[in-house]
Amino acid sequence: KMLFSMRTVMLAMKVSLVFAAVVSAMGAASVLGAYIVSAFVPGIVVLMILLRIRSGERPRQDDEPVLRRLFVLSVSLAVSGASVTVYSLLDRLMLGYFSPVAQVGLYTMSRNIVEASLFPTFALIMTLRPALAAAFTANDQKRCSSLVYRSIRNSFFYASCVIVVLGCLAKPLITGLYTDRFLHSADLLILFLPLIMMRSLGAVILPSLIAAERAGTYARLTFAGAVLNFALNALLIPRMGAIGAVLATLISYLPIEILGLREVNKVFGGLWRAGDWIRFVKAIVTGGAIIVLYMLFAPVPSGLAETIVHALVIAGLFVVVLILLRALSLEELRDYYAAVRRKGR
Repeated sequence: KMLFSMRTVMLAMKVSLVFAAVVSAMGAASVLGAYIVSAFVPGIVVLMILLRIRSGERPRQDDEPVLRRLFVLSVSLAVSGASVTVYSLLDRLMLGYFSPVAQVGLYTMSRNIVEASLFPTFALIMTLRPALAAAFTANDQKRCSSLVYRSIRNSFFYASCVIVVLGCLAKPLITGLYTDRFLHSADLLILFLPLIMMRSLGAVILPSLIAAERAGTYARLTFAGAVLNFALNALLIPRMGAIGAVLATLISYLPIEILGLREVNKVFGGLWRAGDWIRFVKAIVTGGAIIVLYMLFAPVPSGLAETIVHALVIAGLFVVVLILLRALSLEELRDYYAAVRRKGR
C-alpha cells in the first residue's frame, strides 16, 4: 500500500509539475527538474517513514543466511534492472546516433504509448509477488500454479484488448495526442503491437522467479537479452532506421519471454491448460475481425475525445464477443476487477 501511494503521488506530482513547466514555457531544464522533484520528494518521505519503523529482533543464527540471500537477490535485481534500462534507452540512443533526430521523435512517441498501455498489467502483477511468495513458502504448489495461471490469463486478455484498440485507432490516437506532425509514428505503433502481448505475459516472470528464489535466472536472461538487443540495434538501425529499432526490440524480447515462461512452468507448472488453444484462437480471430471491419466501415474519429469514445466502444465490443464465444467468462472478468480493486486499496 505504501509503494502504491508513493507511486500515485509521484505520478500526480510529475503530471502537474511538467504541465506547469510546459504552460509557463520555462524550457527543457524545468521539465527535467519536474521529473527530479517528483521522484525525489515522495522517495524521501517514504524513506523517513521506513526509518521510523522499528524492526523486530531476529535470531542471531539467521543473520548471516538472511543477509547473504538478500545480497544475492540484490545483485540479481541490479543486473536485471540495468539490462532493462538498456532495453528502454539504448534503442533511442543508437537511433539518434545513426539516424536523423526526426526518426528518434517518431520512435519515441510510439514507444511511449506502448509503455503507457502496459502500466495496468505491471500494477496488477505487483499484487502477485506477495501472494506467490507466501504460497511458495507454504509449499502450496496448487495455489502457486493457480496464481501464475490466472495472472497470465488476465494479462493475455488485457493485452489482446489493447492491441485491438490500438490496431483500430493508431493514427487518430497519435494525431490526437501529438498532432499531425507525428502521423508516421502510427506505423511504428502498429509494428510495436506484438511487444504489448510479449511484455504483458512476460510480466509474470520476475515475481514468479523471485518467489521461487531464482532471481539469478531472470538476471541471466535479461543480461543475454540486453546483449542481443545491442547487437541487433547496431545491425538493423543503420540499415532500417526506426523500423530497425522496433524489430531489434521485438526479436531480443522474444527469447527472454519464451525461456522465462518455460522456467516458470518448470517451477510451478500449469501455465497452459485444456481449452486454452481454442480460447487463444477465438481471441485472435475476434480481434482481427474487429480491426478489419472497423477500418473498412467505421468513420475516422476527429479529435482525441472522439477517439477515446471509439476506444471504449471497441473494447466493450471485443469483450462482449469473447463472452458470447465463451472465450472469456463473467467470472474471469470479476476476477480481474477484484484484482484491480485490491490494487487500489
